[in-house]
Amino acid sequence: MLLQSNYKRIWWNWDMNKLKFGNLIVELPKSKLPASAATESGPYLFICSSSTPKVTDSWMQNKPAVVMGTGGVASVSYAEGEFSYSTDTWAFRSNNEEYSTEFLYRKIQQNLSKIDYAGFEGSGLRHLRKDFVKSLLVDMPEPAAAYQITKILRATDQTIEETEALIEKYQQIKAGLIHDLFTRGVTSDGKLRPSRDQAPELYQETPIGWIPKDWHTISFGQCIETLTDYHANGAYEILKKHVELYDHKDHAVMIRTTNFEQNDFSENLKYISKSAYEFLSKSAVFPNDILMNKIANPGVSYLMPDLNFPVSLGMNLFLIRLKSQFCPKFFSYYLKFKEEYVKSFSSGTGTKTITKDAVRSLMVAIASKHEEMERIGIILEACEKKIDTENRFLKKLISKKQGVMKDLLSGKVTVQVEKHETAHV
Repeated sequence: MLLQSNYKRIWWNWDMNKLKFGNLIVELPKSKLPASAATESGPYLFICSSSTPKVTDSWMQNKPAVVMGTGGVASVSYAEGEFSYSTDTWAFRSNNEEYSTEFLYRKIQQNLSKIDYAGFEGSGLRHLRKDFVKSLLVDMPEPAAAYQITKILRATDQTIEETEALIEKYQQIKAGLIHDLFTRGVTSDGKLRPSRDQAPELYQETPIGWIPKDWHTISFGQCIETLTDYHANGAYEILKKHVELYDHKDHAVMIRTTNFEQNDFSENLKYISKSAYEFLSKSAVFPNDILMNKIANPGVSYLMPDLNFPVSLGMNLFLIRLKSQFCPKFFSYYLKFKEEYVKSFSSGTGTKTITKDAVRSLMVAIASKHEEMERIGIILEACEKKIDTENRFLKKLISKKQGVMKDLLSGKVTVQVEKHETAHV
């Protein structure tokens, strides 16, 4: 891989020149397109002040350019092919053959935090000071080295994009599997039943949708052994007295919604002492417990992984522990499949909440045989593990890219450059 093989760690064996950034660029015409010119499915990239790429129906430029957002938070994009940009952006490209526009984009990326801190002004909506960016003194290597650095970082970005596309593909596969498995189920050999169009006699209609004929519906309350929350341990003042959260590692993890949303069970953790954990014994969490948001997106549920560590329930979550004859993995995915239905049981004119009684009253569809529920859980868990593996790989790639960018663009790490090699715009 270019990321690993095209550079080596040695200190400053090629020259770095400090150049004023404004002397390296030519500005492009200001756009007349407002951000509202974005369309749902236009054929052309449309760059706005937001860092999220959009599309539109017409193009303005067909040569590479760097596009920076001019309002709010510093953002930068690199565009090539046919594309457009909005009125709230500033576009420019390289004005010489020695340094490509793509390399100048990398130099802006390198200085983006500095630009965000000192290159914006205004007490309300901050605005980019173009003069600040133009006045930046940037370290520029010899052109051949800049060309190699650009190749390395482009290859890294390509690997990241391919991994993101693969994750999206697996997410779509998972979504399709969830739908098929909970509407058709699986036979004893692990295959989906024929669809309802192919074999209508295999299905029955219920108040919560069509399900296999040998499945049945029951209230979720009939499946639950324990339904509790943080406040089951005592009144607010008592809890405040006995429980203190720590950022440093201690006896037990206090699990929170954010850990599930970010799929982060190692970095962004809160801890409690042994005495607090014992005080909160009514809401101790174990692997394969189902947790559900009470407020702030109520009804969204998660399956507790095995952290090999004591875990206690955070505020604003329900702890749902099923009876032994029911499969937690099956119900975890089923609640995701029926998430909109579950959310419909939330109430409140301001902040929406879901109650314990509402959770118990949910109607769920289950297979008559425990083995079928287990098979469904295993199939979906295997798919999710594949997604988790790719997500971990993506996280490592992004982290490695940040380190490589810092080393290469600062000159701390040098690239191997053939003497005959020249730069390309």
